[in-house]
Amino acid sequence: MLLNSRLAQALERTADLVVAGLLWAVFSVPLVTLPLSTVGLLTLADAWARGERPSVWPVFWGGFTRRPLRALAVGWPLLLAGGILVLNLAYVLHTRYLPLRTPVLMCTVVLALGYALTGAFALPLVAVTGDRPLTLFRNAVLLAAGSLRQTAAIWTAVAVAAVATALLPPLLPLCAALTASYMARLTRQAILRLKQFRSTRITSSESG
Repeated sequence: MLLNSRLAQALERTADLVVAGLLWAVFSVPLVTLPLSTVGLLTLADAWARGERPSVWPVFWGGFTRRPLRALAVGWPLLLAGGILVLNLAYVLHTRYLPLRTPVLMCTVVLALGYALTGAFALPLVAVTGDRPLTLFRNAVLLAAGSLRQTAAIWTAVAVAAVATALLPPLLPLCAALTASYMARLTRQAILRLKQFRSTRITSSESG
């Protein structure tokens, strides 16, 4: 009986992931709505991270339609910055003009570091906070710098999902949902870590 219950829960969980991933894929098709659909998926994933099991569609749609301008103001700069990084990397790998290769490579490394710190938590924070874009970017950097393990784990998960999707494209919706679920849990961990750190600092200051 217990085994049947666990199997039913696992199947229900898998079904939710597949449906959520398909919704994300469908609503990302115009590309301009990619940040909105990603925030919708992350909003649902955050509910899962809190131990809730809500209906997929209402929560996804609520995240998709809530503060769309803010989601676009955060998501599109990330997409553009990612595109610039890819172009810079392609130039470094293919250029034969050696004098420019080193400065472009150094610029790419600096941009990649900044992108890694900014991008890891930016969209997850859109899903869970009401911060304005500039404040949100600042908080994303602080959160990433203070939680390097979670930051590395997020980018590792993104890389694994990208490789899996490249090898087997039909896995894209499921990989997106699994990655969002993992990102939401890591974001919760990072926020809790930051709150504990600030609480410890305040306590130490009062004791001093």
